[in-house]
Amino acid sequence: MTRRHDLKARFDALAGIALAAFLLPALAAIAIAIRVEGWVTGDRGPVLAVEPRVSRGRPFRLLKFRTLRAGVLARAAGRSVKTFESPENRTRVGRFLADCYLAELPQILHVATGRMSLVGPRPFHPSDYEDELARGHELRRVLPAGLTGPFQVEKGTPGFRDRSLSLDRDYLEVYRSSSEGRLLAYDLRILARTFRTVVRGGGW
Repeated sequence: MTRRHDLKARFDALAGIALAAFLLPALAAIAIAIRVEGWVTGDRGPVLAVEPRVSRGRPFRLLKFRTLRAGVLARAAGRSVKTFESPENRTRVGRFLADCYLAELPQILHVATGRMSLVGPRPFHPSDYEDELARGHELRRVLPAGLTGPFQVEKGTPGFRDRSLSLDRDYLEVYRSSSEGRLLAYDLRILARTFRTVVRGGGW
């Protein structure tokens, strides 16, 4: 990240730490709910699901609350779990977390530690990242992955899948061409849209 984007990095770190502290009771309550359901049903998998992802060209272990049944999660080990995320594969708590976008909350810890940004391109699986590089698209090597971003807030709108790469590229263009203040203002607008999108039950 260039020096002129230090403001974005500082804002991400401070906001990530503040949000992690604020959300700590909710994080603890969700972890307890996952554990209790496991004891009741015998589906005693981990509280957190760990998935390989890439941020700014570097692999890392992305954390999410486990929404899948333990056996399904074991079969998905090392691969993207997207193909396994059908309602019948989820636990009851997992279905609630997925519907309310709460499964992503542990990623706040990645933002607080600088691994991710609040706003940026999607964190790709390493194999998808390599495929993208082979096609000449390097935006995920330049930018930190975002907890949310243009793609996430457009998800569910007509034709959004056809525009998925262009949406991430649009953010790269803003990142490269904007001053610190304009980039932060743009991020804040994306965060506001994310809030509205989640409240109405769309996107992400």
